[in-house]
Amino acid sequence: MINNLRKLNILYVEDDDFIREHTTLLLKTIFKDVYTAKDGKDGILAYKQHYKEVDAIITDINMPYLSGLEMAKKINANCKLKRPIIAVSAYDCDDYGITEISENFSHYLRKPIQIKDLIKSIDKAIKGEVGDYCK
Repeated sequence: MINNLRKLNILYVEDDDFIREHTTLLLKTIFKDVYTAKDGKDGILAYKQHYKEVDAIITDINMPYLSGLEMAKKINANCKLKRPIIAVSAYDCDDYGITEISENFSHYLRKPIQIKDLIKSIDKAIKGEVGDYCK
């Protein structure tokens, strides 16, 4: 599984600088390339700039300027190349509504995330396997 992931490029969207920097370092040991963004608005710009290279998106949900949920809705509605989007959040998915979560994300993970769970979710999402919600 890891060897397959080394060929993939990821867009990682997280508003917390410390979490974004440290998680990015870890993700760079697993994936070919990792693009980052600091919020949903920046995430849309990064996706537009790198959409041909990005294989999957990992995003926090609760962020300033534009939430991860709103970012996912805009990307899903406006992009010809659909990419799996994995949500990570400190909140229970019931706080957002299971319908909105399942319609906009391939998988949903609660923080603090375990890297093995994130890798498994990305691998499943890339294969088109729909997700783990509300765990």
